[in-house]
This record gives sequence, C-alpha cells and structure tokens, in this order.
Amino acid sequence: MAQPNFHLMSQSATTLSEQLALCENMPAIEGGAVILARLDNLTTRLDNFENQMVNQMTTQITNLRNDMTNQITNLTNDMTAQMANLRDDMTNHRNDMTNQLANLTTETRAKDTNATARLRNRTIADRNLPLAPLVNPRTGGAIPRFLATPAALSALSGQDLINILAVLDENVVPNPTLSGKKRMLRGCVGLVDTS
Repeated sequence: MAQPNFHLMSQSATTLSEQLALCENMPAIEGGAVILARLDNLTTRLDNFENQMVNQMTTQITNLRNDMTNQITNLTNDMTAQMANLRDDMTNHRNDMTNQLANLTTETRAKDTNATARLRNRTIADRNLPLAPLVNPRTGGAIPRFLATPAALSALSGQDLINILAVLDENVVPNPTLSGKKRMLRGCVGLVDTS
C-alpha cells in the first residue's frame, strides 16, 4: 500500500504559499488596494470638507445672529431714546401750555378785577371815600403805593405816578407834566374827571 510523501506535501505547501504571496503583484488585486486607499483618502477629504463647511456655516450663522442682535439692540435703543425725547418734548409743551393758561387765567382775572374796580370807582363822589384798588394786570398782585382814596392822587409824586402807570401798562408820553400824569392815572383808575 502506498504511503503519503510528507516531504512532497511540505514542499507543495511551501510552493502554494509562495505562489499565493505573488498574487498581490497581479494588476487587478494591486489596483483594488490602490482604489481602496484612494477611497479612504477621498472619504477623509470629504469628512474634512464637511467639517470645514459646518464650521464656516456655524461661524457665519453666529456672526449673522450677533449682527442682527446688535442691530435690533441699536434700533431699540434709538427708538427708546426718541420716545424719551418725544415724551420730554410733550411734557415740556404741556408744561408751557399749562403755564400759559395759568398766566392767561391770572391776566383775565386781573382784567376782570380792574374792570369791576373802575366801575366802582366811577361812582365815587366823595374824594375821601376808599377807592376799589386795581391790581397788576400780569400777576393779579397788589400795586405798590396804589391810591387809597381819590384825594391821595394829589399827594403822589411824579415817579410814583410813572411807576403805577407802568404797572398798569399805560404808556407815559415822554416828559408829560405832573398834571398830565395825574389825569392819565385818574382815567386809568376809573375816576370821573372833575376838572
């Protein structure tokens, strides 16, 4: 009976192993390895490109968001400042109008008081009876050194006459005589001229 030749088997296994090792030199297999290497390289490059694009887009979106936030903040601040200025202007106008109305009310009351006083004074027949006092037409306050009676008119000095006439907004003609000033004040107070 025939026996196996171990030496021949060992030599065949060595030959097979050497020949299989040479298979990598075959163009189809060698090209496959190159293709796999290039695919790995391409995959790496695509991954890097994707990461770069994501980073750029993230940066651009963040910058855009920051720009928009800054613009909105600036717009809000501008609008807030303009609204505050408008509110201040409106408050100032309201205060001005309130003051003008108060002044107008004061002047109207003063004119009414003076008109009533003139009517009363027109009826005074006795020079020693008290006069209804006129008030300052702008402030409604008392006029300093105003006449207490018709008789007190004769005792007033020229400067006192000018001061009272000025408070009553009466224009004094330059260099009028003392009697001319007294006549002006008499008419302004409402006294009937008896001369």
